Amino acid sequence: MKFFKNQELILLVLLLTTTFLMWFFITRTQFEGEGFVYFTPELATLKFFPTLAYDFFARVIFQILPNLFGGKVYLYMWFQLAWMILTDIAFYLMVRIVTKNRFIALLATFFFSLSYVGKYDMYSIGGYQYFVQRAVILLPQLVSFIFLSLYLSRGTYFLSCYFLSLLMYTLSIVMGFFGSWFLPFFVFYPFFYFVFNLKIVKKHFWRIIWTPIPFLVINLLIIGNNNAIPEQSIQSFIVNNLVHIAEGISQQIAALTPGLGEILKRYHQGTLQFEAILSLTIILYVVAFAVIYKVNTNLRALAAASLVSLAAILLFNIYLNEANVLRTFGSSRYFYFPFAMVALFWSLFFYSVAAKGRFYFVLLLIFCSIWLFYNFYRINENRKADAWIQKANKDTISYVQKLSVMLKDGSVVQLPANIGGYGERFITRFYEKPGTKFSMEINEPLSLEKLAEQNVDVEKVYILHFDPKTQTVVDQTESIRKQILELKKKL
Repeated sequence: MKFFKNQELILLVLLLTTTFLMWFFITRTQFEGEGFVYFTPELATLKFFPTLAYDFFARVIFQILPNLFGGKVYLYMWFQLAWMILTDIAFYLMVRIVTKNRFIALLATFFFSLSYVGKYDMYSIGGYQYFVQRAVILLPQLVSFIFLSLYLSRGTYFLSCYFLSLLMYTLSIVMGFFGSWFLPFFVFYPFFYFVFNLKIVKKHFWRIIWTPIPFLVINLLIIGNNNAIPEQSIQSFIVNNLVHIAEGISQQIAALTPGLGEILKRYHQGTLQFEAILSLTIILYVVAFAVIYKVNTNLRALAAASLVSLAAILLFNIYLNEANVLRTFGSSRYFYFPFAMVALFWSLFFYSVAAKGRFYFVLLLIFCSIWLFYNFYRINENRKADAWIQKANKDTISYVQKLSVMLKDGSVVQLPANIGGYGERFITRFYEKPGTKFSMEINEPLSLEKLAEQNVDVEKVYILHFDPKTQTVVDQTESIRKQILELKKKL
């Protein structure tokens, strides 16, 4: 793998450039639905006691972003894209430092950064609340894991790295409840590191065996009483649903695995074909782990930790939102954290196979080419499916933005249904003028008779309507004004 050693920086820049180009469309997306939610005054408040809000960082960052970006949606999306690229860089550094291998780091980042299944729902549908509640948390957690791995591999002299790891992890959990998804990796990696390096680290038994406990305690203290956790304890949930949980984890692993997810969604749960695919999934991962175990002894701990952590994360998915995750065979915000484990595991496998010779390396290049085009195709197809709501929301905000300079005391503006109630709060916050009134056609459609009776100045009436047949926003201002004038004549 000398080529990767000599050309690492060039390949990393090429990979990040590809990632940037594939996800550049994010900068042109709009907020959608609950994506507007943090513009509401109720969610602008910070809560410290008795427990932190499950979305603490989202509330903090929205104390800042609206003051910087105002109503310019594209600036919020550029911020999101930049954070995504920084997270990909952190993921690369994490894998590079833990494995001490350039090839594995590049391969893992290639899988993770371009993943439709792992990223599209989190970043690309206009659900900005997913990004500020969840995606942002992975960045400090990856940095935390870098420090943890340095401590494990370098010994007592790197004790400061351990405290830095705890500090960054604490920050990530304070940022939000969803930081708990990555906790298993911090617990299982030190354990397997000890198991598979017993001869080397035997004299450091107590130092390593206690390493995960502070992470568990920090997690419990910060979010243990969070109202986002179901009333049924996770221990009770596991005991009462063992078989169902095993099937649910297998199903999610299949949905996360390139190729299997596409096949799985063709069959209904409970069919022989469905069960066969789940069985095939487990066999596939067992065989892949066996290959890693046999070929690369130094990667055993990381492979085992990524697999067990994946299962634990998917268990947490079922515990918190079974109805969602067991009906998903495409991209999901719940697949963002677990796909990091999938990308890591398969990069270890492909490295183990590619090291056997040029033929296997060529096969890997073919697979990577298919992976690139597959994700590009799926992202593009879903963009087409979401295009109508993106255009409708963009047209609405653009119209109101231009209109805002003409609004006067007594102006009445009806917003179309596509923008939603949270979207109304966004528009009100940045474009409402004193004495003007915004209303939603879906909640409180304007009564033309009442406007006529109130003798409203028709030049101050502006009507936007969402046409569900054409899925477009229609400016009905002129026709509505004429109708109001006709009603006035009859009074």
